[in-house]
Formats: sequence, structure tokens, C-alpha cells
Amino acid sequence: MSKYIRMIPQAHITNVEPKGTVSEDWESRKAYIGTAGALYVMDGAPKAPGKQFVILIDEESWFRTSAGDLTEENGILRLETGNSVYTFAIDDGGLTAEKTVEMLKLLYKYGYRE
Repeated sequence: MSKYIRMIPQAHITNVEPKGTVSEDWESRKAYIGTAGALYVMDGAPKAPGKQFVILIDEESWFRTSAGDLTEENGILRLETGNSVYTFAIDDGGLTAEKTVEMLKLLYKYGYRE
């Protein structure tokens, strides 16, 4: 199972761009632009050593990227995976500790398993 690296209480997806050849289902990723919630940065090991992936959880759903290279600059996270480049903005405010526990329960409710 992947290890948790850090949690950002409030962030949102600002952009998703294709990288390389675009598959038929790639366009579905664009529907997540604007999605906001708690952002969890996870270690990609053992499947992708040295890489990270992101899980973004709101009160109704969750979104998970594949593993890639994560950079952060001026409140912007950029994750470059094999097929996509995701951009996330870190927002002010966010979740209390209690709300974070609720969000993690939702993640497992929705069936997330490594």
C-alpha cells in the first residue's frame, strides 16, 4: 500500500493537459477541472518508486491520478504523469482535523484501495 506524504486541506484542479498521444478516454479528465477538496500526496512506491500520485477528495466524490513527478512553486502543484500534466492550486482555508477524518472515511466508502 502506498504511503501518505502530506495533506493539503484545500486545493482545486486548474488545468489538465495531454502529454504525448491522447487515448479515446483522455478527454474525460478535463471534466475534473475546477474540482476542489482536500488533496493528498501519496508515495508511488512500490509500483512507481520515486514518483508520487494525488488523491483529491470532496464531500461527494474523489479523483486519483496515476504516479508521476510532482513539483510545487508559488502555491501551484504540477504533476506530470505518463499521459497527462495536472495543475492544482492550493487554496486558503480548508479542512479541520474532524473534516479530514470524514473525508478519509468517504474515500474508503467510495472503494479506494491501492
